[in-house]
Amino acid sequence: MGDTAAPLVRGSGPKERHRRSSRITDATWDFYRPLLCKLYKSYTLVVVMAFMKERFGFAPSKRQYGYRFEKWGIRKYHSTDKQGPTRNLANADDLPNEQIVSEFFDAMSPDLNSPGYAAGLYLDVPGNGAAQHAPSNASATSATSDAGASFVDEDTDFEDGLSSPGNPIVPISYPWGADDEAKKLVADFCSAMSDDENAFGLYLDLYDLLSNSPASSATAKSLLVTSLARVAQQPHNANRGRALLSCYRDYVRTRGSDRPFLFSMLDANMEELAETSEKSSIHNKICDTVRTVLDDDTMLGDIPHIYSVIDLVAYHCLASGLEVYEKTTTTADGQLPTLSAEDLLYQYVYKQPLAEAIRQGDDSPLRGCITWCVRQLKLTHKVPEKIASIPCDDSQRRWCDNVGLFCTLWHTMLLLVQNGTPPPWYGPCESALGISPSELLVSVCWMVGAEVSSPDSVDDIFKRANTVAETINSLPEAKLWIKFLRTFTWMNKLVDPGDDDKTFEATLLQHSRRYISATLNVQLPFPAEPVVDIPESDFHFLHGLEPFATDDSNNHMLNIFLP
Repeated sequence: MGDTAAPLVRGSGPKERHRRSSRITDATWDFYRPLLCKLYKSYTLVVVMAFMKERFGFAPSKRQYGYRFEKWGIRKYHSTDKQGPTRNLANADDLPNEQIVSEFFDAMSPDLNSPGYAAGLYLDVPGNGAAQHAPSNASATSATSDAGASFVDEDTDFEDGLSSPGNPIVPISYPWGADDEAKKLVADFCSAMSDDENAFGLYLDLYDLLSNSPASSATAKSLLVTSLARVAQQPHNANRGRALLSCYRDYVRTRGSDRPFLFSMLDANMEELAETSEKSSIHNKICDTVRTVLDDDTMLGDIPHIYSVIDLVAYHCLASGLEVYEKTTTTADGQLPTLSAEDLLYQYVYKQPLAEAIRQGDDSPLRGCITWCVRQLKLTHKVPEKIASIPCDDSQRRWCDNVGLFCTLWHTMLLLVQNGTPPPWYGPCESALGISPSELLVSVCWMVGAEVSSPDSVDDIFKRANTVAETINSLPEAKLWIKFLRTFTWMNKLVDPGDDDKTFEATLLQHSRRYISATLNVQLPFPAEPVVDIPESDFHFLHGLEPFATDDSNNHMLNIFLP
């Protein structure tokens, strides 16, 4: 039966999934018109389409291109007039050179404050009255292939990439429109940049939206409540966050979907930030919460999770809770407990779906993200103007480089998302890991940035980062996750910089606020203020917390991922 040929009828044979063409506004077509006309005079339509998708994430269908060229009066080319090859597959070597694009940007880069720019040439999610695909002044952050890379479309929908056929990762869906989707992107960006005040205000608005929508899922609400609690860093926001979390827990308890460990830890953290209770009292609450998931000082009980790979926020809460528990709790004889935090974290990871998924060969959003970053870092990028203009001295150069690296890759990710071709890891990130794609990306960027060569290198940050990213991407799955978990835990500990760095951090936030406001046209609760002067200061990068042994080759967490 297996050798029986299928009948030759309409629709038989291998099926390919075709994406429905997205609607592209006239403003977007007009923006790209000079470049498209110039390209179409010298290259085949296949090459033009491949180049525009690779360089800008601009991906109309052939029919849309044909209609538009006909409308513009561009005649169908004659093959003898073409410089490019007349074949069906476009390789990177055949794509137009960067000089054409540079000339395009030189002629088409308006000032951010000009009326024409504000009318629709900034990036925006469809629905905000701006061109759907039109790039901002930072559009040069989009990628172009280098001569050594073959043109392969890796920026497909999430269902094409990250899950095995038997274990699909279903993304978390939100019952809102384009305007609120833009607000969610801005909130996630602000959270990743430690702009907690703006992130809190935006998450609060979004949670109100979910609460009033009968179509919102329990997973979406849980993720948003968690995100809001994590950025409630100011005392007034911490009090509001605690009140909201308390109401939410009252609601989910009646439905049997409370997450007592995670929510209790988040509440204790906000209580400490609210500065309304004695620290010793809060630490005792943390110890009580940790004790609920310990069978004894050597065994970890079950911690409920709702994500398909690993609950990273609960992992961080466990790591920080165990740190407090070790220093606070005494045994009956007055001695500190003899537990091993590393062993208990090992047990936590072992009980997550992550270990089994990796043993079965399933790709995770983490691997997908680092692979995507490696690919992007091989391409031509420019740091967004508002980020590139951040002034810093030599002691802050690495900090600046990491921010520039993240914002550039984030901007590229945004272009792809807006054009309906998000990176493969983007869609399943939240439902797999319990964090936003922006947080995954910033964590990967800092993981790479921790190992880049000295900032005084002659190479720019992208060349230096590419070498490190390739090395990290070559790690086996176990070592990759150990490195990432260490970075993720450290970054969540880095809540407040030292006094010497606060002025620089304020300057950095002003630039990032201007960038995100101009890029997505979302009004921030706390908009950018005049940039302050930066005094000389030292920034000591990535030191302190090490939840795992520094020698990863001897780390027994490696055993989790063995067959």
